[in-house]
Amino acid sequence: MTVADRVGLKLSGVGMPGHFLVKHVGSSADIYIDPFNSGRLIDAAGCAKLAQDVSGDNLELRPEHLAAVDKKQILTRVLTNLLAIYSEAKDFARAIRALDLILMIHPNEPGRIRDRGLLLAASGRERESIRSLEQYMKLSPGSTDAPQIMKSIKRIRARLSTLN
Repeated sequence: MTVADRVGLKLSGVGMPGHFLVKHVGSSADIYIDPFNSGRLIDAAGCAKLAQDVSGDNLELRPEHLAAVDKKQILTRVLTNLLAIYSEAKDFARAIRALDLILMIHPNEPGRIRDRGLLLAASGRERESIRSLEQYMKLSPGSTDAPQIMKSIKRIRARLSTLN
């Protein structure tokens, strides 16, 4: 997208659910480029088929799925993908780093703050975990998971008290 911009071709990222595309707004129709499939060109109908394929026929493509996304949204999506990969691999240090970068972009996102606290607890960084979880509770006191998070905070504090 940056290279195209430098040569005067305006492309936009498209954060379609389950698959990232690049879009060129044409005079008669938009053209979509699939960077993960050798730069294959597709139209809106091809995007609908792709959405069905990646979702197992569980997603009906809507116009907002093909809307352009800004640089912050693209970066957040990349970091979220990395977070999922690192979390799945139980690579807590990298997962926390990815989440810290997301929080630099979106500093007051309660769910991300909660997830950071849970990752910190899983990695053995209990004191930091408590701070994140308490911050989450301040931002979302009435959340449906509040009782569970409070239990987690108490459990972490109890574990810390046995270390003293």
